[in-house]
Amino acid sequence: MVILSNNKTICAEYNRLTVQRNYGNGKDKKFALIGNVHHHSDVLNSYPTKEEAVAELEKIYAAYQNGDKTYAI
Repeated sequence: MVILSNNKTICAEYNRLTVQRNYGNGKDKKFALIGNVHHHSDVLNSYPTKEEAVAELEKIYAAYQNGDKTYAI
């Protein structure tokens, strides 16, 4: 599935997505949704809580299960 980042500057087919703690970016960006392709990582969006980041990851997974070819964050 091809994923477009929140700020519309990154678009790729990621082979792994993770939620990670995002240090040093303020209260509204404590957790990041990271896309990995080969040996490269991109921050697709940042969230104030882990729950919000995981909720976005779950939406991506649901779209993948539905057979969607693309997803915009």
